[in-house]
Parts: sequence; C-alpha cells; structure tokens
Amino acid sequence: MTHIKINKLIIMLIMLFICLNLTREHWHNFSNEVGAGMNNPTQSVKKVSTYYDHFYTYLSHEINVYKNNKGKWSREVDLNEIQLEQREKTRWVFNTFIIKAFISVKNISDSQNFYPKEKVALYLYSIFIGLFLYLTYIFLYLKINLLTSLNTNQKKENYHSLTSYIFFSYFLAVAYLNFVHYRGGEDNFSIFETFCISAAIYFVAVDKKWSFIAFIIVCMIAPLVRESGIFISIYYFMYHFFFFKKFKVHGLLIPLISLVPYIISNYDLFNFYFQDGFIYTVKEIESQTTVFSFRNNLVGTFNALFYNVVIFFVPVLLFFKKNNKLILFLLYIIVFYFILLIFGAVLDHMSTRFMPTIFIIIYAYVGMNNIDLRFNYKN
Repeated sequence: MTHIKINKLIIMLIMLFICLNLTREHWHNFSNEVGAGMNNPTQSVKKVSTYYDHFYTYLSHEINVYKNNKGKWSREVDLNEIQLEQREKTRWVFNTFIIKAFISVKNISDSQNFYPKEKVALYLYSIFIGLFLYLTYIFLYLKINLLTSLNTNQKKENYHSLTSYIFFSYFLAVAYLNFVHYRGGEDNFSIFETFCISAAIYFVAVDKKWSFIAFIIVCMIAPLVRESGIFISIYYFMYHFFFFKKFKVHGLLIPLISLVPYIISNYDLFNFYFQDGFIYTVKEIESQTTVFSFRNNLVGTFNALFYNVVIFFVPVLLFFKKNNKLILFLLYIIVFYFILLIFGAVLDHMSTRFMPTIFIIIYAYVGMNNIDLRFNYKN
C-alpha cells in the first residue's frame, strides 16, 4: 500500500470517528449540567442531570408519544397550533423509521448491565446517525473524485489533494451546522435528506443502468423524509439538459414516479396542503425567527440571515467562475435551496443548511481547480 493510500485511509477513519461521535457531542454541548433535583430530601448533595440523562428522557418520551398515537402520530390536523408543526404528519414513514431505531436503542441499552443504560443509549443512537453522516461524506468524496477524474484540466498529480479538501470542508460544515450559532435543536430530516442528495448527485453523474435504478430508488424515498425531497428527482433531467442538451423524456417522468409513495402515504391530508400554516406560512411564528420577523425583530432577523444565509455565500463569491457551466449549474441549485429554506423553514434552524452546503463544497472545489465538463460523455 502506497504512502498516499495509507494517508487517505487514516483520514477516512478519522472522519468516521467524527461522524459516529457527532450526535453525542451535540447533546453534550447543548444539554449538559442542568439540575435534576434531589435524590433524597435529606441529602445535601444534588444529583446533576447529564446530557446522557436528557437524551434517555427524550428517547423515552418520544417512544411513549408514538405508542399512544399522539402528536405527530395522530392523523388529526389542528391548524390552530404553531404554524408548520402539523406538516410533520406527512413524514410519518420516515418518522416510523426513526422511532423504530429509538425503540431498538432503548431495548438494547435497557437489556445490558455492563454500562449505564443512559450512556449506552446515546452512544448507540450517535453511531446510528453517524453512519448516515459518514455515508453522505463518502458519496460527496465519490462525486468530487468522479468530477476530477473526468475533467480534462485537472492534473493527475493533484488528485491526492482531494481527500484533504473534502475532509476539512466537510468537518467545517458539520461543525458549523452543529456547534456554531446553533440553538441546539436536532433535525434528522436534514441529515437524511442531505444523505439522499449526496447519493443522488453521484448516481446521476455515474450515468449507468445500475446508478439510474439507484437514483430512482433514492427519489422515491426522499419525499418521505421531507417534502422538499421531491426536488431531487429533477436532477437527472437538469443534468443532461443543462450540460449536454439531451432532452431525456424519461427524466421528466421521474418526479411523477417519486411522488407515488408520498401520495399513497398522505392522501388523507391533501385538503390541508393549501391552508396557511400546514406546509407553508406567510405569517410570523411565535418564538421563531423567519423572514416575516423584520417588523418586530429587525436586528435579530438580520443576525439570523447573516449566520444562516449570508456567510454561506462567501465561498460562492470567492470561487465563482463566469464561463464555467458546472459552476453556474451548482449556483442555480444553491440559490434555489436557500430561497426554499428562507420561505419554508425557520431561519434559526441551522441544520437545514446542510442540504445546500453539500453543493457549496462541490462548488468551491470546482472553482478552485477550474473543473469543466469536457467529458467523454456516453449516452
């Protein structure tokens, strides 16, 4: 094994550890050292509730809500509640996947006697989420490696820099989204939707029969994670039309195919989709910062826009290449996602920025190396 391959393997293993440990670190930073009261009124020493305790309590609560068919598990819609809270009912398939993981984690942690169950639960859950964070990293690596290998301008001797770039850019992204100016909420929807995005853009670029089938499978899963996942299904048509002027008719059918599982799963809620407060809202949300908060919280809204939008466009401006079609293509997608997030999500939900950040990482690498698309393209 060459020196470069050993270095790449070490970097991959380090990133794997970071991803597997990220959720535990997240709970550590935002849930630690909150008093839990006294074990015994006669004791003079308080028992401090740790982030492990907080997670285990959260885990137990979510499982209890699920078993009692309350909250997001009920199919009854109440638009008098906080806006956009009810739309999570449309994601019940994905939520079921997550809650089954919760149940498995709790069962395993409760059944062993070797380590505190609270710690085992958080470690297991962190590993579960971390695997998908790492798979996102792997697909990102494969995508950029493919672009590099097909590019006619990239020199062979520069290939080894790809591993270092992706490691530091991905680490910076997950660290910023999870630990910097972040209020502590966890958004599994963004983690899994970004995983779908990274897999999809790689499968489209490979452009083989097996990758096309894999892409369709991802497209059918993505809307079940979150409604915005439907936009993944248009990548195939956009890619071939934008770069190669290939009008792929079957590419136009993929969005319809991707909607089938979503429609079957949520047919009973369609009459709420065009009501303000369900999928969208044009009103302010109590205790949340949105673009509609300018009139009541001008400074706070500008602050949220800076950390959630403006700062992400720094690399976009730094690495822009006017005559590079790939740069322009990625720019359109990045801008589209930020518009979608500004009007479809709370500004302070930093984790939702994971989706366009994946494209920004690719965008910056393309700009730094002036990668074009003069491929040996095959139909």
